[in-house]
Amino acid sequence: MNNTLNASWQTYTKAWSEVNKNSRKTLLKQCLTSSAIYCDPNGTASGLDNISDYMAQFQQQIPGGFFKIKQQTEHNQKLLTQWELFNANDEIIMQGTSYGEYDLKGYLFKMTGFF
Repeated sequence: MNNTLNASWQTYTKAWSEVNKNSRKTLLKQCLTSSAIYCDPNGTASGLDNISDYMAQFQQQIPGGFFKIKQQTEHNQKLLTQWELFNANDEIIMQGTSYGEYDLKGYLFKMTGFF
């Protein structure tokens, strides 16, 4: 696994659990392009501010929710991840798959969640 892409995805995953808006935005700046686009069955968001707001809504719906990566594979600046979503009681409440595309510097510009 490409260490740069893996580190970027880990930072992105951590941002989903960050409740502090400023801290979450700092994390997103470390791993996303400014024009990144996120999409899942519940909606889409584009740009750092909108993606951060989307993540805040996630935290409101699932307080204390966090993701654990089960498996990852990547090639040609693309990554496929299988994950588990846990609630604040450390119980698995969902499983899914996410797909990401990176620019040549290792920043995500497109993320899609399937669940």
